[in-house]
Amino acid sequence: MNSNLYFFMICLALDLRINGVSSLSCMIGGADECTNWSCNESSSVSSGVCPLTDSGCAAQYKIAESSPKLYTVETFCASDTDKQDRETTCTFDDSSTGSTCVQYCNSDNNCNDIYASAQVSPSQTAIECIQCRSHNSVSGSCHAMNPLPRQTQTCPRNTHQYCTTSHIVVLGREGQVEQEIVVRGCSESDFDDGCSVDTIQIGVNNDTRAVAVTCIKTCGVSGCNNEPLPFSGLSGSGRKCLSCLSTNGACTSFKSVTCLSDEDLCFSKVIYTEGFPYMENTDFSSSVHILFEERKCASTAVSSNCTTTNQNIANSNLRTVSCEETCQDDNCNAHWPNRPRCSQCSGSYYSQTGELITDSDPSHYTWCKENPPMPSQCADPSYKFCYVSEKFRAGSDNAVKWGYPKTFERGCLKEESWSRCKEYTFQDERVALHCQFTCSEHDCNLGSDAIKLTISTSAFLVSILFSENFWSGL
Repeated sequence: MNSNLYFFMICLALDLRINGVSSLSCMIGGADECTNWSCNESSSVSSGVCPLTDSGCAAQYKIAESSPKLYTVETFCASDTDKQDRETTCTFDDSSTGSTCVQYCNSDNNCNDIYASAQVSPSQTAIECIQCRSHNSVSGSCHAMNPLPRQTQTCPRNTHQYCTTSHIVVLGREGQVEQEIVVRGCSESDFDDGCSVDTIQIGVNNDTRAVAVTCIKTCGVSGCNNEPLPFSGLSGSGRKCLSCLSTNGACTSFKSVTCLSDEDLCFSKVIYTEGFPYMENTDFSSSVHILFEERKCASTAVSSNCTTTNQNIANSNLRTVSCEETCQDDNCNAHWPNRPRCSQCSGSYYSQTGELITDSDPSHYTWCKENPPMPSQCADPSYKFCYVSEKFRAGSDNAVKWGYPKTFERGCLKEESWSRCKEYTFQDERVALHCQFTCSEHDCNLGSDAIKLTISTSAFLVSILFSENFWSGL
């Protein structure tokens, strides 16, 4: 073959590879999660040239079956030549609770850059705060008793959305003021305002410890941390409340805090889903999920109430409910708002496997009836009622292993139920009784209110005895 012709063919092939049939550039990589649905966790994603066998780009959205479900995104090169631009395919796995959708494109380079649309949204900017430090009152304007025209500065990171002032007073062995340290600056968190007593270490290489009173105030407006010292309004009211805040699910931890002088109430709020899902083998309790929970000190009273905030979501009978209330005892916001505290126990003589329960076991019949636990909040805020019930056979040995064993229960109910005694007659003419009392107030299935169960039971037994004597006398 002519060498010039051979060289021409090589050049033509290279030209075709480079200019004629080379693939698009696509975003390649994956985001672990789409935080806040913005899909901008793109640190592991970059643009790359795909192999010649791939004719387009793709973005995959996947909801994995887990608890909670994990929503992930992945971008890659696509080899599906029969797919049209912007065509989407979606599939479900065998459980119908997980799904995968893939969107294809071939219109231009990086057409699967789903991250770009999220990144064009304006990002939050850092707040401007007074930023200074002083040691003792003579060391500068940061400590000055009267507010000065201190200059604000933009905080270092855009996650700084609050301004904070910390006033630390170090005490000597006789309680006198030894040192004062003031820091004004930026913070990422809206810290609780107030004062606390701490032990601090003086210097990294010094074992000296000192007792200090630390007072902190945080605000969210540029330059707001310019208040003169000492602070005003940070004295405690003496009220103690539970404190927590979760905007994505239930609170996982609580702390007891001392409220400020103008806060003499405890506040609690919860938003949750409830309803009856019409799916086979689905427990109704699975429809209850906490969306928001908050507990804190408060200065303004809120009436105890629950309201439906979203009815028939997706045209189902599932809904969201918001409940809130204030109260005026220490840590009184330890239960679900507008929901009763109930004593919760179950007592019997035999376990479900037929083993005899000892008298010292809390699951024994007498424990639940005579020494019940103190009332507490129910498993979730969808429980609106308390109950106490007793099952037994009149005039016989109730400590039986099988059949109709004697049981005593206290607990929570989602729906209001009957409050009376019911009679069950077996084929051998044995009579069994089930007496129950329901209520909706705090502690109502414990103590004087629960005595109504005993009264109902006694009255029912008397009526049976009267009926038997009446018929036997005929």
